Amino acid sequence: MADLTKEYFDKQLKNLATKQDIGKLDKKIDKLEIELKSFVEIHVEEKIDVLARAVNTGFEDVIKRLDFRERVEELERKMSKMEKALNLRL
Repeated sequence: MADLTKEYFDKQLKNLATKQDIGKLDKKIDKLEIELKSFVEIHVEEKIDVLARAVNTGFEDVIKRLDFRERVEELERKMSKMEKALNLRL
């Protein structure tokens, strides 16, 4: 079995991270977190804009269809009045 000497422990411990290493890693993680948040915010805003445009286009289409339906209904009412006034059956 290996002798438990100071040299042995020094050799084994030199591969472990130091407080400075941990501090550097912590700073890198913080920077990465900020970059990731920014990236996510930008892409989420872009997707929200795309969805908002799609919904808006859908509403515009519905409004056009409703307007067209109202116009057809009005024309049908007028035609019905004309049929009655002229005693016609169309």
